[in-house]
Order: sequence, then C-alpha cells, then structure tokens
Amino acid sequence: MYWNDDNNVIFVAGRTSYLSAFDLRSREQVMKYDLRGAGDVLSIDSFPDGNTFVASYNEVNRANAQHNLVIWDVRAAAKISDQIFHERHSCPCVRVHPSGKSFIAQTTGNYAARFQAVGSSFKLDKHVRYDKHTVYEFGTHLDISADGKHVTSGSSDGSVKTYRFTDGDLLADIKLDHNSAVLDVQYHPLIPRFCAVSNWCGVITLLE
Repeated sequence: MYWNDDNNVIFVAGRTSYLSAFDLRSREQVMKYDLRGAGDVLSIDSFPDGNTFVASYNEVNRANAQHNLVIWDVRAAAKISDQIFHERHSCPCVRVHPSGKSFIAQTTGNYAARFQAVGSSFKLDKHVRYDKHTVYEFGTHLDISADGKHVTSGSSDGSVKTYRFTDGDLLADIKLDHNSAVLDVQYHPLIPRFCAVSNWCGVITLLE
C-alpha cells in the first residue's frame, strides 16, 4: 500500500508489530509506527483522505484486546484510536469503505464486523454483521466494491459470499471448490461488478 497517495513511499509490515513507511527512491525509512506488544501486523488499509489508515494485529488474549485494531495518523505516526474492538478475535483483513465513514474487519470468529465513524474514533456497529461465511485458520480476506454497495468475502468451505453493505443481507453464494478455501477477494477498482478471487490451491477466478 502506498503512503498518502505518494507512489514513491510504501508501507512495509511484518512480525512483532513492525510497521514502517519506506521511500523507494532513497531506500530509507521515512516513518515508523511503533506499537509494542501488539503482535504481528495482519492487514492495513488507508482512508480516502490519505491522512489516516487502519491496521490489525494478532495479539489477542484474555487480558488485552485493545490493539487488535488501531487507527493511525499517517504523517504523525500517532495512534488516533484504539480499543475499538473488544471481542477476543484477531482480524486477518481490514477494508475501508470508499466513503471513508466506516470500515469492515474480517474476524476469526467466522464473521465480518462493521465499524462506523463517531467523531474522530470508530465504534462497532452492533446492528450489522456479515456472517454466512467461515474463516477458521485460513485468514480469509474480503473486499468492498468501488461503489460501496457490496461486500464480498471468501470462505473456508470453498465458496464466495456477497452481502449488501448497508444491512449485511446475503445476496449471492457461489460455490467454487469445496476442497480449497477461498483466501482472497479483490474488486475491480473502476467496475464494481467484477472481482477476482484466489483459493488455497493457487487458482484465480474472475467473477461478475
């Protein structure tokens, strides 16, 4: 993911909370987002304004789940919001809605949760849940269509589920391969009805 719409600066994330921005021209680190004790970085996605992004981490235990989702200020490398999600699930994928007013986090609890902007923070929307797919140990991803109307998620049972964004209703259930979990989903950036999905066996499928 690029930094603040600058194609020369990219985010690099990894183990033990490592999350930095590197300039491809100078090959130097220009910013570090330091958060100790949060575990490995699982997923990041930026908000449309380019000034903030959301990151998910895998350190979730009985005593502490405050860092599984964190909103960061891109240029200040400061936490804007944490303690967003209090369930004891990690979130292998986060995706920001095109409006910038919400984001969705895939969880290892076999559902995706929606978070709505409340002032400068985000709160769990307890009325909407996307929960007809399974994740388990596969770290299944999801994506939001470019027009913001649909959410599509892979599933460990080899299917692809599409939900209505506004209320979480299941709109489509496409069976691909019962023997291979669908791991990733990516919508076309300009044509909302097209998306690509990939499974555990390395097969890429284009869907309309």
